[in-house]
Amino acid sequence: MSIILFKSDLFTVEPGEEIQPGIYGLRLAKWLEAKLKERGYAVEWITEDWGWCLVLRRKPFMLWVGCSNVYDERWKEDDIPESDELTWQCFAVAEGGWIASILGRINKDEAIKELESVLMEIILSEPRIRLV
Repeated sequence: MSIILFKSDLFTVEPGEEIQPGIYGLRLAKWLEAKLKERGYAVEWITEDWGWCLVLRRKPFMLWVGCSNVYDERWKEDDIPESDELTWQCFAVAEGGWIASILGRINKDEAIKELESVLMEIILSEPRIRLV
């Protein structure tokens, strides 16, 4: 799994959006969902304690994208940072399907590589995003 780190003023932080104190990224998740749908992915949301999980498929294994900011203890519940102060992150994950994987029926590595390529394409196509 590769984590893509970037900065941007594109994703504003709204009061009350954090899942945990200091964890933001609702606007990032919505933006990324729209970009993935443009590329033909069906997207299902799961809220996690670390951020948002955008599930793209469940069979033969679960393929998903995680997104949030990189946690920084400077941000407290009452201290909402400006979006360009945050470092944002997203990453592709494939999990499950262990038996089929062992038997050589599926290749999760290829799915991850393809999804990471799509994520980089999406991120690099936005001029208001800069990689860290």
